[in-house]
Amino acid sequence: GEGFTNATVEIGANLTTTDNAGAISFTSASTLKGSANENITLTTDGATNSDITFSSTLGNTADEDITFNAGNAGDVIVTGALGDFGAGDVFVTNAFDVTFSNTVTANTFDQTAGKGTTTFDGAFNLAGNFAWDGKNLTINGAGNDAEGSFAADIDVSAGKLIFGNNATTQIGTTLTQTNTGAGG
Repeated sequence: GEGFTNATVEIGANLTTTDNAGAISFTSASTLKGSANENITLTTDGATNSDITFSSTLGNTADEDITFNAGNAGDVIVTGALGDFGAGDVFVTNAFDVTFSNTVTANTFDQTAGKGTTTFDGAFNLAGNFAWDGKNLTINGAGNDAEGSFAADIDVSAGKLIFGNNATTQIGTTLTQTNTGAGG
């Protein structure tokens, strides 16, 4: 896989790995440095261990969006704080497990396919909507805020939406939970 260590990393364009177990891994603080409002996409080949990992923080400079595509078997792991992305959005178009261990601050969050479990251990703070579609969603952070709507479409085959004991979530408009999700 591709790895970047002990440097401040600036990501100015899409990154794609195509080899087997082609992981993308950043151990240092990383910043999106694209043009204003650009969507920067990180894509792996989707095989087992083809993960996208940020072991430190991920920020942006010009309201860039980030799209994670780890495929059907790859995971997305963000250990440090993600954001403040300002008007930038966070998208997950495909992944098995998705884990945000720290805060997520952005305009919106939109996950369209989650085969395993998506976990927010830190709080999310969104100026807009939270939209999620997948198998299992776990929210553990306290002080979550989605100024727009909160929509969770859980996989009909035994998927779960779990709010942990300390999770508090403020929603600006509507809360919708359906069971037709694309997980599993």
